[in-house]
Amino acid sequence: MINELKNAYAEWIKEQFRFRELNGAIEITTPFLDKNNDFIQLYVVPTDNGFKITDDGNTINEL
Repeated sequence: MINELKNAYAEWIKEQFRFRELNGAIEITTPFLDKNNDFIQLYVVPTDNGFKITDDGNTINEL
């Protein structure tokens, strides 16, 4: 039962995340909502040393 629940949740997560290229970065829209009922979005930005993951300051701005 536990493994079935974990697998169903993992499949739901895979189906709900949305990815798109945006100005040289990748925008990730999650199915999770912030306190304003907006989808939480993250951005993966390439850097010289790899990449940076950011929410463009939204978490700090909402505190």
